[in-house]
Amino acid sequence: MTVSYTLPPQYPTGTVVAILVQDETEVRTLFEGPVEAGFTLPAQEIIVRGAATFRVLINGEQVLETPL
Repeated sequence: MTVSYTLPPQYPTGTVVAILVQDETEVRTLFEGPVEAGFTLPAQEIIVRGAATFRVLINGEQVLETPL
């Protein structure tokens, strides 16, 4: 499957973003670190096993969790 994410415009440069995918076997970090305003994680193709969840944390707080 393919995943991507665009940071909402209210977050300024320096915001710390972590983007994770968890499936039945592991948690993978697709990106983690400070970003520029308007950051976009380009589309990435990932392979998951079984049920999977896409999570986004901004400044350490989870702001998105959605099943894949």
